Amino acid sequence: MTSSVIQVVDNFIDSISNTTGDAPPTSTDDSASSSILNSLENQISASLHAGREIRTVRPNLAVESVQWQPDSTKGDLSFVVIGSNSGVGAGSGALNTDSVRLYRNESVVPRSQVETSILLPKSLLSGGREGKMPIKGNVILSIFKITQNK
Repeated sequence: MTSSVIQVVDNFIDSISNTTGDAPPTSTDDSASSSILNSLENQISASLHAGREIRTVRPNLAVESVQWQPDSTKGDLSFVVIGSNSGVGAGSGALNTDSVRLYRNESVVPRSQVETSILLPKSLLSGGREGKMPIKGNVILSIFKITQNK
């Protein structure tokens, strides 16, 4: 089921990328997009709660779900798309498994090659300042690649 939902979202993003951009988006478009993304998040969350982490890379969508305990966090969590200047990246086209990477320590991220990234700092993951609760359990990271054809 999860792979089917991910495929639908990838197809949806592909359909957006292949529009000419002549017509302005409508509130119906926004509502449909929101519903689709909510379905994706709910499906991935259900998989995580069932104990199944997900890592999938489609041409227009990369998803990584992670489970951990705050005390096991040794560094920042970075979800990265390596750019086309590295020879493996997505800069000129679709996302691929070589271009999408998860780093558990931000200091090892090859910054000069990064096209896009999501960073969750260790301070956020571990609770940071006194009195703040750490993120515990599940985190879903998603990167969407949308290119507008004109």
